[in-house]
Amino acid sequence: MILSGLKTLIDLPTDKWYFLLNTATCPAAELDNASHVCKFLQDLVATRHLWLAHLRGLPNNCAPDLPPHVPLEPLDCIGLKTLVVRAVRGNRNWNSPSPKATRELMVMFNNPTGKHNLVVTKASLVSGGDYLVVQWSAGQLIQMFGYVQLIEVSNGAKIWVYPNPNSCSNSMLWKYGVDRISENVLRVATAETDPSGEGRNAMEIKVFEINLCQRRSEEICDYVLDDDSIMLPHTLYLRGDHIVLVDRSESTSFLNWKSSYYETFKYSNYIIASQLVAGFFLFTVHPPQDEAGSYILRVTDVHQAFEAESGQERTPSTIDMDTSSAVTDVNVNLDSHIMYEFCIQACDAFWRQESNIDIHLLAIFFGDYGYNVMILPYSFVPRTQKFEFEYAATLHLDGHRFSPGIFSSQSGRLAVLWGQGLDGFDIHRILLEEPTDGLRRMVLPRGLEYNGMDPYSGAILAMERNSAADQARELRILYFD
Repeated sequence: MILSGLKTLIDLPTDKWYFLLNTATCPAAELDNASHVCKFLQDLVATRHLWLAHLRGLPNNCAPDLPPHVPLEPLDCIGLKTLVVRAVRGNRNWNSPSPKATRELMVMFNNPTGKHNLVVTKASLVSGGDYLVVQWSAGQLIQMFGYVQLIEVSNGAKIWVYPNPNSCSNSMLWKYGVDRISENVLRVATAETDPSGEGRNAMEIKVFEINLCQRRSEEICDYVLDDDSIMLPHTLYLRGDHIVLVDRSESTSFLNWKSSYYETFKYSNYIIASQLVAGFFLFTVHPPQDEAGSYILRVTDVHQAFEAESGQERTPSTIDMDTSSAVTDVNVNLDSHIMYEFCIQACDAFWRQESNIDIHLLAIFFGDYGYNVMILPYSFVPRTQKFEFEYAATLHLDGHRFSPGIFSSQSGRLAVLWGQGLDGFDIHRILLEEPTDGLRRMVLPRGLEYNGMDPYSGAILAMERNSAADQARELRILYFD
């Protein structure tokens, strides 16, 4: 026996203590409690590799608030412990009968021009949650005098705005993408229409590098696409040296902003119903081409799109892509006679040092008594370039309106709008067919317009309704950990 010949538990060998305190025998909450028992346990629990093991042992719905730009290696014991404890506490709160915001942060920001009658059309947290990107326009269409503004969450300070409000540019901001390079460096890519102001069918792509500590920005790329066949992008992604432009119909364009190599891929008459970039893979959902067809989930390797022999010049071109041109595709088991609205989210479980990319494909359709969300979980394995599929589940919303934007891809939290409030769900529990205790009404402030959910922390972004466009705006970030 382990305890044989021992006078006290303190005499137990250290490796036996670590065995007792590992993830299989001691939950993270109990491990935290043990550190308050005595000095011996406090010193024993203050071990980095113990909390690292607990971090990697967290279940999917206890995903930590750990964005991709933050590596595990520099995090000490306290940093790892904070991630684990907050993840477990947030999951317990979210799955309680009435989830409550445990803390609330208010960010005040102003119209970047101070004169135009602008409204906020989009607000989202930058990876890490310490900066906020706000999109303004003179109407619901972003191309009408659009501006993008970067704001520091802690103090509301305006770090950067584009275009310059004092400039006389006639071009119209269409889309933007953000990539967090490191703790102190952020890149923003913008797409503008008609850069010359002459009414031509052209698009200008710019990339800015922003030093968050020095609050300085530098334009590092300016690329003009002047072609009558240019399609304005529905979505813009920025990943490292690559910009991915996806339009609403059937094509995807790739731009390497360092080499200025640009290429458009057409999916051979396949319409794109939804798309997402995860890592350096583009995931697209394509509806059936006829009644006998099926929905397709397809993967394209962004790196593969830029493959070329050393020293070979490549000019802008259009390439027809058939099924064999993709990394892989899989038929999605959906009724081809039903019209679906799709939301696709991905989670790369990097904190567990896994290479798989977990995909949640949400297919929303209206049934006899309200909206239904079919949840189809896939796991894409880059090493084998194959999909692994688990069993699907359906969430019935009983007439509630579904908003795909209020979804945390890393933790699987799903919030559904009802009137002026939200219902909280856990996709992982639904897939495991665990009881959800009916609708879990969240206790949240009334009179707010919910803008979305941060994919890493699960924090909900909300803004006051019907605020005058020329006044300061207030955005609230509601945390559940």
